[in-house]
Amino acid sequence: MKCIYCDEDYFSGSDLFHSYMTRDPLCKRCREKLILDPVIIKVKEMEVRSYYLYEENLRDLLIQYKECYDEALKDVFFYPFKYDILFRYYDRVIITVPSSKTKLKERGFDHMRSMVDHIALKKLDALEKIEDISQTHKSESQRKEMLGNIKVKDGVVLPHKILLVDDVLTSGSSLLGAYRVLCDRDVKVLSLSHNSAHSLKKHVKVVL
Repeated sequence: MKCIYCDEDYFSGSDLFHSYMTRDPLCKRCREKLILDPVIIKVKEMEVRSYYLYEENLRDLLIQYKECYDEALKDVFFYPFKYDILFRYYDRVIITVPSSKTKLKERGFDHMRSMVDHIALKKLDALEKIEDISQTHKSESQRKEMLGNIKVKDGVVLPHKILLVDDVLTSGSSLLGAYRVLCDRDVKVLSLSHNSAHSLKKHVKVVL
């Protein structure tokens, strides 16, 4: 059996707990390269719970998944936290931050929706971008200008309790834009990771 990411022997350097109890799709070597840094970060009026530090190893894993269209990796990101998420947010419906229509067409799948499919909560495809603009390579000021670029899809009836999910907290513009669209509901916010700039700002460490 080989690791789904590095393609090396899954059991080499592993232990019984990782190999047989967690059933993690990533081998122990790959999982331990990711820097666990569970925090709650305040962005304007929004509080975001985040699990990983966004650094080179996680970036490369996300690039392989999102930009190389390796959809087989979809379950690896939130896998260690799926029971924590289910316990904390058992009565909520997951809504993910939308990608641009161009990116959705290029990939052939919604990378965020696929990332949360294995989490045993209801999901709702509720949001879309108004203009087909990607945040990639945008400056922080340009990202802030995109706050109003998300809307609720026509005909969607929003649930009362929502878990809003994204993959990376960078400037926070996408998450904050989506949060403000949903602000008349009870919304909790979750991001897989946060960049070092947010790590250096005021935050609250949390214990998983």
